Parts: sequence; C-alpha cells; structure tokens
Amino acid sequence: MMIKKCGDFLRASACLVALLSASTIAAAQDDEAGPAAFSLRGFGTAALARSTNGQAEVARDLQQPRGVSDHWSGKIDSNLGVQANYLASEKIEAVLQTVSRYNYKGNFSPELTEALLKFDPNPFLSLRGGRVSTDFFMHGDSRLIGYSQLAVRPNMDFYSSLAVSYLDGGDVQVTVPVGEGLLRGKGYYGFLAEKLPFADGNLNLRGSRASGAYLDYQQGAWQWRGGLARISFKHSMPAPVGSLQSALIESGVSSAQQAASDLELQGTDARYYSLGVVYDRGPLLVQMMLGRLSYESEAIQDQNSGMFLAGYRIGEIKPFVGYSRTKSDASHVASGLPNTGSGAQINAELASVLAESHADQHTYSIGLRWDFRRDMAFKFQADAIRGKSDSIYNFRQETSRWNGKTNVFTLALDFVF
Repeated sequence: MMIKKCGDFLRASACLVALLSASTIAAAQDDEAGPAAFSLRGFGTAALARSTNGQAEVARDLQQPRGVSDHWSGKIDSNLGVQANYLASEKIEAVLQTVSRYNYKGNFSPELTEALLKFDPNPFLSLRGGRVSTDFFMHGDSRLIGYSQLAVRPNMDFYSSLAVSYLDGGDVQVTVPVGEGLLRGKGYYGFLAEKLPFADGNLNLRGSRASGAYLDYQQGAWQWRGGLARISFKHSMPAPVGSLQSALIESGVSSAQQAASDLELQGTDARYYSLGVVYDRGPLLVQMMLGRLSYESEAIQDQNSGMFLAGYRIGEIKPFVGYSRTKSDASHVASGLPNTGSGAQINAELASVLAESHADQHTYSIGLRWDFRRDMAFKFQADAIRGKSDSIYNFRQETSRWNGKTNVFTLALDFVF
C-alpha cells in the first residue's frame, strides 16, 4: 500500500535525479576550465508518517487533497527539489527551481516554484522579478526545505493556512545597518498561480493579486519580524459553494440572497498579519510566532494561530519540544429559510460550507534531529493533536466519529546536495 502511494513521487524523483546527474557532470567540466557561473543544488525529504485515529486524515497544509491516516505513508512530507543558478555578473543572477511534492492534483508532478532574475545594484538593495517565493510568514519561503527546519515539517497549526508558495511578480528588499544590527524591509507584488482543494472541488487562485511587506531586524542571536500581506481573489468558490449560492438566490427570500452575497469570494480580500521572533545561538534555538488570517468573505472563517518551538543541541543530536494553537472565528450567516422541505436542505448545505474551514485545536510536539553526516539529518517527531470534533480545517475525509484528537508519528530523512 505504501509503495503504491509513493509511486508518483519516486518516478518524479528519478527524473529530477537524472537531470541533476547530467548537469553536475557539465558543471564539473566547466570547473576544470575555470570558476563556473552555473551551479546546481538540490534538497529533499524522504519521510513516513501515520496517525493513530483512522476517522480523519491529517494533511500537512491546505494544498494537499488527502492526508495520512492510521497506516504509514510517505505522502505528505516527502519531496525533492532542484535549483539551478546562473551568475551572469556580480550583480545579476538567474534562478530556476522545480519541486516534486504531493500537490492539489493528488500526485507528485513537478512544478516550477521559482523562475526569476535577481539584480543587486549595491549591498543595500536587492530586486527580483519573475516567479518568486512568498514571504507571508517568517521562514515561509523555505518551508519546503526540510533540512533547513529543526522539526520534521513547519508547524501545521500555524503554517498550514499559508496556502501559497510563490507568485508571478517581483519584490524589493532594502537592508540598512541600525544600531548594532541590520534592518531589512521587503515589499512584493504579483499574481498567484496555484489551486487549492476545497470541499469537492478546487479553489482557483490563479490570477488573484497578492501584495505585502515585512520589516525584519537582526541583532546577534536575535531576529524579529512583523509582516502583513493581502490576497485579492479573482475567482469565486468552487462548484459546491456556487450551487448553494444559486439555490439561495433562487429562493427569492431577501435574507437568503444576502447570505449568497456573504459567501462570495470573487472581488474580496484576505489579509495575513504575522509577528515572529527567533533566538539562535550556539546549541539553543527558540522560535515564537503569532498570526491572524482575516477574510472579507464569510465562506472561509477568520483564524488566529500561534506557535512555540525550542531545541537544544547535544553533540550531533538536537532534541526539541513545541506547542501550537489555532482557533477560527465562527461565521454567522443565516439563510432565513424555514428548516423544512427544500429550506432544510439549503440550511444543511450552508452549515456544511461554513464548517469546512473551522479550526479549534492545540498540538504538543516532541522530537529530535540527528545530523549524522554532512548535509543529511534524520528526524523523529511525535505530535499530540487535541481539538474539538468540529475542528476539521487541516483534516481530510473526516467521518461522523471524528473527535478532533489524534497522535501523529513521523520519521524523516532530510538532505541537501
């Protein structure tokens, strides 16, 4: 069963490894003639995870249509990425990155996650244009690189709501010395190009406008960041919600028609607010982050979340503990239709749509990272998820027996090359 689930990933991985081998040989030949302007690097994770509650599947983030249940699976955390860099001059660089991961299509088909030109006219200014990674949350742009993370995966309670990985546009970063540290500011603007599974369809984000900015200050072992971002949705919700809206409008009842308007996503905004602090010195690493996600549409609930993670290195081993919490604000949309006949069916569908994005849970995490050789790390992690039975936002295929509680165990091998 596990081999069948991982088949798409292994086939995609073989293609990427073949590309890596050929390009590495070419780069090595160039090195014999002099310093190479072209470089090829990569990263990957081979992981197995399982949950102890078979009444729902645990997904890593909102981009995954299915998750892991009470059987071991390599689906949600395994990935492989390759990045090619071409340094045209000291100031101009081209970057291409492709990643194979479990995606909204339900397979591991590779996707182009970066395709950009970078221009650094001086040490204080950096400009990028093309397909660029997103910085909605602190460390959000590197969350696919497992080796760069202390834990097996970015915290699900906090990062799972970060549903986009890249945008087609550009960003500007300015870095200036302030006091004994460095102050960085970044602004970005562009258009999204991804889709997300939602209910029985896909939420199309392609063409939706995204913009945002953050301020980051780093001094010694400390790093602080505050950021905000906005998505302006171009498309409506997928068919299940659209069909409900049509039924509400056709009822002819003004309150039901207003409910249909409240559910509309097209032309509305979502706003991300985040604060983060990291202390990283010697053997000790501590991370704390807070975030809020606010929607103008009532079809998706607003959400507050926070996380804490601490690890301490002992030789080659770094044990860690963590805690996180997420809770959404219930949407209050009523059709005003009598709860009989067709009105009862419409009311039930409305309640189901509003419940789809509800989250109310906290998670205790414990694990260890073992850097047993250069550029490779083995990790073990156990997550105790404790939530309400109606907390289903980060889960898939939940049944009526789902009680909101499960334990997730994960083994992972992270590597870079």
